[in-house]
Amino acid sequence: MSVLVVRVAAAEADACSDWLFQLGATAIEERTSCDDPTLVVGFASDEAALAARSILQERWACRLEDTGDERAWRDRWLEFLEPTEVAGFTIHAPWHDVVAVPADRRISIDPGRAFGSGHHPTTRLAIEALRRRVEPDDRVLDAGCGTGILAIITARLGAGAVTGADLDHDVLAIAEANVEANDVADRIRLTESSLLGLRERFDVIVANIVIGDLRPLMASLVDRCDRVLIVSGFLDSQFERLLADVDVSVVERTRAEGWGCAVLAPVV
Repeated sequence: MSVLVVRVAAAEADACSDWLFQLGATAIEERTSCDDPTLVVGFASDEAALAARSILQERWACRLEDTGDERAWRDRWLEFLEPTEVAGFTIHAPWHDVVAVPADRRISIDPGRAFGSGHHPTTRLAIEALRRRVEPDDRVLDAGCGTGILAIITARLGAGAVTGADLDHDVLAIAEANVEANDVADRIRLTESSLLGLRERFDVIVANIVIGDLRPLMASLVDRCDRVLIVSGFLDSQFERLLADVDVSVVERTRAEGWGCAVLAPVV
């Protein structure tokens, strides 16, 4: 039996467990450390564990317990990553053969250890919302940009200036490489900064962040937003709690596989 160890926020443990069983888990043990649990998950084989990890890694930190070399299991789970189509774009890893897809429809993303390869429902919902809401020459902020996938797609959709912000220096290096690979560096600025460190205002802000990190930022996001705020990364059942401390109107709300995304407008 192979063991996958998954770190989750306490509020997401049940949702993660449901996903794990759908992905073939044979047993799950929940271990609590401080406030957040760790799920120790059994699978019948390495292949099953790695296939589950290729999906869960987009949202939760995972490791294969019986592999000591982190680079080895990273290389192995990447084997399960396949191109995916979202909002008219084919999102693929650099090693995939997608020459049949027109160049302006291809988005090359090397996920490294960052969040955002286009497979998780929250990423897909955010991309679809951006496709409907971004207008030519918009000023856009991708808060918590991860791999840079949302910033890159926003630039491809015609935004004039895009800022990608993340607090993780190593993750920003991944985003920078992806921005360069997709020839949109002239329209994207990456910054190692919290939202509080930014002074600009934006026509559109997108934040695909787990609710534990997203909720404390909501007031600042709304305050910096001139037209629409797109939020994703929360379970659909967490939506009302997310809006508890902000004055916004709900323009649009979408759902997929238990996850939610919303387009919000500040109330002036």
